Amino acid sequence: MGKYYLNLDHDIDLKKTMDIEIPALEWIPFNDRFQTVWYINGKPVHITMKQIAPRKLYFCYNDKYVDDEYIHKRVRNLFPFYLDQVNTGSLKIIQELASYYRNVAYMKSMDPFRSLILTILSQNKTGEATRRAFFNLAKNVEISPLKLSEIDENYLRNLIREAGPYKAKFIIKISEILKDKFDGNLSNILLLPTHEALEILTSLPGVGHKTAACVLVYAALKKDILPVDTHLRRVTYRIGLYNTDIPFSKVKKKVIINHLLSIIPDAGYAHLYFVLLGREFCHSRKPLCNNCPINNLCKKRI
Repeated sequence: MGKYYLNLDHDIDLKKTMDIEIPALEWIPFNDRFQTVWYINGKPVHITMKQIAPRKLYFCYNDKYVDDEYIHKRVRNLFPFYLDQVNTGSLKIIQELASYYRNVAYMKSMDPFRSLILTILSQNKTGEATRRAFFNLAKNVEISPLKLSEIDENYLRNLIREAGPYKAKFIIKISEILKDKFDGNLSNILLLPTHEALEILTSLPGVGHKTAACVLVYAALKKDILPVDTHLRRVTYRIGLYNTDIPFSKVKKKVIINHLLSIIPDAGYAHLYFVLLGREFCHSRKPLCNNCPINNLCKKRI
């Protein structure tokens, strides 16, 4: 049994960090720890993560023959920065959110293809269902374009059933395209300018703007693109980041994206503030305004 202690230079709120970020969804909560499966040299390796101090995480893994340094390096790169290190610009309300969520770490997807598959599984599904489906897939099949291009569709449907068995045909087709046209390497696409990478990703079956944007902000750490979901739409409208008489659900996605990119330097990373606030306080039906950390700055367009 291998083990590794990761000492951080910043306090981390691991519970909130592991709540809604796409890379976090590959980790299954188990009591006070999280588990995932990584394939290393073609072998499945079960990884367990646990917080043991505000700035210390413990990792253990089940294969003593795995290259320890590979595991250590991958673990060290999981949390590249924290939400109080995001360039929020001059808006006081965004600065307050950065301060409140200062101990939430921004997670990096270490494998772009895993990130894409995970995001597809999360489409229109809860985090819990996504976690279970992905974990079931990861422990049975190596998640790579080569392996998933050759998998039996019915077998794949059963593995991902909780996240929507119909997604199996998209996953297989995407894997075939990446294998045949891009040498099975999604990383080269992510090196392109954002608009070019976005165009290629959204040309893949079952991949829309939000899915592609999630891959770009988490796997490539692009900050000039925004994944737009209902939380971001609702929260940015309510707190008054853009002015319109149109209901927030009717505002065009492109309008929201262009405006937020123009006022927040690291908008791609800052989208997490709005998702976290939407889940914790700014609920759709009964927002907890009195407890909200930006209550005194919010325009409360409810």
